[in-house]
Amino acid sequence: MEKARAFLKRAKALYPTKQYTFKISEKNKLFDRKYNLRDSDKLIIMQSLTEVDCVEIRKNDNPRYPDADVFIFIKLVSLDSYGEPVEVNLYIKDYIIEADNFEMVIVISFHEEGLHDD
Repeated sequence: MEKARAFLKRAKALYPTKQYTFKISEKNKLFDRKYNLRDSDKLIIMQSLTEVDCVEIRKNDNPRYPDADVFIFIKLVSLDSYGEPVEVNLYIKDYIIEADNFEMVIVISFHEEGLHDD
């Protein structure tokens, strides 16, 4: 849990300077359309994550960032669906890349839990 807490502290420090990106996968796009989510909406959810939401930490399979651990979170949130609030378990998978005095949060997955392949 300490590792997740430290990761979130670093990530939350990067959000105000827009040092984050959401990967565009088919599952992520479908989720965005289903709930009409903008990056600003997703950022609010990202900022609400706690170490308790972290369900797994694994090695990164991206060969360019082998030292960047991947953090997986499951977060129950209330989203708007056609004017009605809906409780959704979100599956969020992200990591931080580091390069010469620069860091960025890479959000690989941001969609309903149960749609992930890994």
